[in-house]
Amino acid sequence: MVSWFLCLLYSGFCQTNPSLSGFVDADVINIVSPVSGTVEKLNAIKGASVQSGTPLILMDHHLADIQISEAEAGLSVEQSLLQDMKKPYHDKQLALAEQKIELAKLTEQHANKELSRHKNIYKSGATTDKIISGLEFERDQAVNQIKMATLESDLIRSPTRSTKLKAQEAKVRMAQEAVRKAHWHKKRLTILATQDAWVQAAHIHQGDHVIAGQTLMSLLLKNQNVIFYLPSDYLGKFKLGDTLTVDCTACSSGQANVVISHIALKPEFSPPEVYTRSKIGQYVYYTEARWQDQADAQHFTLGQPLTIRLGAR
Repeated sequence: MVSWFLCLLYSGFCQTNPSLSGFVDADVINIVSPVSGTVEKLNAIKGASVQSGTPLILMDHHLADIQISEAEAGLSVEQSLLQDMKKPYHDKQLALAEQKIELAKLTEQHANKELSRHKNIYKSGATTDKIISGLEFERDQAVNQIKMATLESDLIRSPTRSTKLKAQEAKVRMAQEAVRKAHWHKKRLTILATQDAWVQAAHIHQGDHVIAGQTLMSLLLKNQNVIFYLPSDYLGKFKLGDTLTVDCTACSSGQANVVISHIALKPEFSPPEVYTRSKIGQYVYYTEARWQDQADAQHFTLGQPLTIRLGAR
């Protein structure tokens, strides 16, 4: 026998064909930043409808563009060296390697000079951390270029032609991988929607600095479901996969079918209620159901109250 509590709490529950009240809901996912950086542009605002793959947020890609340019230039040099090494004479290769050493040394000297100057004026506010980081990156790149160019020069002077060719081929592969990684890094700076959804909230603004793993935006998925609370007296009469009906004035049949997809393992109750045998009939269980026919979802909106028919059980 259904308790008087449920008769008062649930409209129509004491009828022959009992019913419950529910509402339309959807899942929420968070979009997190894969990298640290500055937000350059927001392409979607709260309430906007987005498709999977839509660019949501664009991070500052100035340094990424520089890295791509340097990586592609490095690849071009390595490929040129490889082509020259395959020729019978190596004078041009040696001259090019030595030229690279001199150029890298000049770049290192310039970077160190500028770095020292900017560190001296840092406290005055005339420079920024971003500029200093860029100069440090330029200096480190120059040091690496000196090492690589010196190695090239040594290899060119080596009498073993096959060894030099294999080493240069390996360097070309490394340069190709550097280009691939640079493009991959830039691609990560454009953050995309992973599923069709509505933008529920944007947690950052243009110009904000974010860290890797930080939540940037919340998306409300377009996978509507029905939420209701199943009385404990009916808990044993329903299982996952069972079909229920929902009143639908816009549907041709006057109703829509939903399939139970989740029933909570623990009941809902509030203090000072205590889970006791005498009060067990007053408890309810959080339940979710999915539309049996997704086309029915178009007749409902998020948050809309519903009447769920339990039927005779």
